[in-house]
Amino acid sequence: MTKADYFSLSNIQNAFLKVSVEVAEYPEYAGALLAHLYSTTMVHWDARMRDLAGEAVALLVPFAVEAVVNAHLPQALKACQSTGLIERHGGLVVAGATYRVLAALASARTESIPDLSSELVELLTHIPTGISPTYLADFGSDITWAALCDYIGQILQANWHSVPASLATPWVELLESVLARPEGTLHTKACEALYWYYRQFSQVSASRLVTYCQHLEPGQPPSTRRGFCLALGSFQLAESKEQGGQVIRALESLFVDPTKAPKSTVELKENALIVLRQLFIQLAESTQTAAEYLTADQWESIFRILIPALNDYTTDNRGDVGSHVRKAATELVRFVLPQVPELLLTQQPVLVECHRQIISTLIRLVFEKMDRLRIAAGDTLAYLLYGYYNVPQPDLPLKDRSSDGEKEDTTPIISAEPQVAYPAYLLSDRRSPCLVEAGEMPNLVGPQRSSLLEAIPQAGTAAFYWDAPAQVLARMSQLVHTPSFRRDVILGLLISTGSPLDHLRGVASASFIQILVDAAQSASAPPAETEAVAATTDPDTVLQQVTELLTEYNRDDRIVHPIYSALNVLTEAGALNTVSVASLAKLLVQIRKENYQTRDTKRLTSTVAIYSHLLSHSSELRAKILPHLLGFLAHPFPVIRQAAADHLYMSLCFTVLYPRPEDLEFESYITDTAWKQPTAQTRAVRMNLYDYLQVPKPVVAPKKA
Repeated sequence: MTKADYFSLSNIQNAFLKVSVEVAEYPEYAGALLAHLYSTTMVHWDARMRDLAGEAVALLVPFAVEAVVNAHLPQALKACQSTGLIERHGGLVVAGATYRVLAALASARTESIPDLSSELVELLTHIPTGISPTYLADFGSDITWAALCDYIGQILQANWHSVPASLATPWVELLESVLARPEGTLHTKACEALYWYYRQFSQVSASRLVTYCQHLEPGQPPSTRRGFCLALGSFQLAESKEQGGQVIRALESLFVDPTKAPKSTVELKENALIVLRQLFIQLAESTQTAAEYLTADQWESIFRILIPALNDYTTDNRGDVGSHVRKAATELVRFVLPQVPELLLTQQPVLVECHRQIISTLIRLVFEKMDRLRIAAGDTLAYLLYGYYNVPQPDLPLKDRSSDGEKEDTTPIISAEPQVAYPAYLLSDRRSPCLVEAGEMPNLVGPQRSSLLEAIPQAGTAAFYWDAPAQVLARMSQLVHTPSFRRDVILGLLISTGSPLDHLRGVASASFIQILVDAAQSASAPPAETEAVAATTDPDTVLQQVTELLTEYNRDDRIVHPIYSALNVLTEAGALNTVSVASLAKLLVQIRKENYQTRDTKRLTSTVAIYSHLLSHSSELRAKILPHLLGFLAHPFPVIRQAAADHLYMSLCFTVLYPRPEDLEFESYITDTAWKQPTAQTRAVRMNLYDYLQVPKPVVAPKKA
């Protein structure tokens, strides 16, 4: 009565999966509970309840085995043959779960299990092919397919009564037809069943593997390519180097082949990365290591897959869908990098550079605005540095981060085990097999490794959460002083500073400003104190890197827009006042190139703001900026003309020229003019502004003959 109280039973999940097990321990109740599941819950109108019935049956079958074999299992198999969708779906779910548990009890031999009759076994094995094709194509067929895939997978996984190859072949044809459907959840369930099929019938896998690879061609429908790509992980790839090589070549073409890569969807790329992860899991469980299995060319192919995947920023009407590919690639890094032979790194310089790019990209992903990506990248870096399974995880009392109270939180600081959501056939809930001792990672030695160890604390030494930008950005931004990481750190900070999220933008801008302040203090410190000041980066070097990023991503709005927004924030805060005029002039030249004949109002508005904020830097820079800022007063877009007038008024009247008596005349030029009217009507005012500010008037270039 204390466990089956009102509050425990009010939660259906808890009542079916926990309380029912406690009650079933009493023999007088076990039969009634099972009878209710097979007669009522199995045919419930809600599909979730029918799925819950299958989970509950798997827990309660050991309490009444004879009743299940003699009465309930035949009842479930009869429901599988029903013409009604509800009974058919419930029967498939419950019958498969029942058979799998009975097989497990029989193999454990903890008690005598009544053997199934030959008629019952024949009926059970002919259920998949006995379902009418009409039922697999009408309304609601998706749940029937899902239950059928689970049913076939459980029969094959149990391996209690051997299924002949002649009978299993039609099952495979059914599963492969599922791979052409558009539902991704059905692909996962079909691949799980195929995984158990190829474990029993590996002799037929060679010919089918070639067929699966052919379904990845661009001419195939997108859903077919996604399904058969994911199914490549169902094969026992670790048993054949030839098959593993075929899969790697097929997956590489999806990322680097110019005829295939543009037509590869994010779902297809994500499935490709899952297949690679499955390959490394199989290698960890086999007798040979990845170093023995993979050749040098295959290692290069894997790196050529990883690097584009980590930098996939594909967007569509759903938003940043490339984030799913980046997250899958981040989790794959945990399996790949620790397995790269150190000898191969010394012989292949290209792999060393790829290795460095992957680590730098992971550092950039730590600055992502999405918490799940930031957590995935941070956990991967910590895993590569410390080896999670060798790090103690004390329960430290920490303050509740969601309130100002003193509530204690015993959540581990860094997860002791990476939480990777594998599909079921990818051996879910398994630990990563790539255990790494601290100091074993190749190419992370010297200043690179020491800087990473300083930025990323070991679990149990500090309260550090990857989902807290205020903590992560403040520590990881210090990696800007490591030359090999500088570019990605600055790029990550710029994107975060230009983020539309207020909290992330504030934290990132504060970190960026602090970098520039520390650099200015270090540059101005006396020689005797220079050694006491932490190693910093010169402000001109930081701005030079920003200019290079603008040049590199010239027309990439995903990068350029945040950079412009970040420069607006930094110039408004006066963070660039310590940068030399020469470095700022180079930045302004690049900005002018970017804005030449552009119609992007967001970029133009940010440019006007940057120009106006830099007017107070120095007279030399002001002389370079004013002609361009005044030129925006004649821009074809009225909104840009108005923005230029507003910023010009605020900057000159309140920062540069104020307070002079003649400023009243200047103010009237700007405030008394309707800048959204046609430019021909404001020409006289603009000419007066040129004269007043002593700026050379623009000269119209002669037209070419």
